[in-house]
Amino acid sequence: MDIRTAALVGFGGMGSMYAAHMALQTPAIEYAVVADTPRIARYRAEGIVFNGTPIEVAFRSYEEVETSYDLVIFSVKYHCLSEAIEQSRSLVGPETTIISVLNGIASEEELADAFGEERVLPCVAQQMDSSKIGPIVSCGSIGVLALGVFEERQLPRLKRVTDFFDSIRLPYIIPDD
Repeated sequence: MDIRTAALVGFGGMGSMYAAHMALQTPAIEYAVVADTPRIARYRAEGIVFNGTPIEVAFRSYEEVETSYDLVIFSVKYHCLSEAIEQSRSLVGPETTIISVLNGIASEEELADAFGEERVLPCVAQQMDSSKIGPIVSCGSIGVLALGVFEERQLPRLKRVTDFFDSIRLPYIIPDD
């Protein structure tokens, strides 16, 4: 099953960088930044300016989500992860794959406890430099995502994610370890 839908949970420096990248690269897929209703209202009102260019980003509140997504990327601050997990339950279905760009082992364990370890792929975001002040995002490099699997049974999920990343030109590597 190909990845055709993606949700981004978290719209800080990294989340907004990935959202802008998807907005610029993926007219054929459905993606959205998903958050609670007050945040979505603020994001819609402010918009986003990515490296000096206004970008049209799709925003959905949790209440507006009608079906699960194929890929969910968590980019919230760690102290917000528990709340984001609870709010994001409707985003995750049987075929959903989850990655975290929080760069901490604990986030992946918490996501696996909440959604099932088979759905969560290990991921480390490297070499990016993104910052966000209000609706203004500055990014010199989107960096690279180091991806892998915890168990061999996750290899089909990893393949779907890397095929998707290839289609949107999102840099990644698969380290041997």
